[in-house]
Amino acid sequence: LRKGLTQELAKKLSKTIRDELKKVTVSIQGDSLRITGKNKDDLQGAIQLLKEQD
Repeated sequence: LRKGLTQELAKKLSKTIRDELKKVTVSIQGDSLRITGKNKDDLQGAIQLLKEQD
């Protein structure tokens, strides 16, 4: 993972996560993304998706 995100990259990643995973909520907080969800499996899926994008 990266240290800090540009606003443009954060929006792109947020859209990708929301399109792929319907059960998580993504919010942009400054130079980071906060991903929340009820199940641990959904959050781990988001981590895996981000690793594949990198």
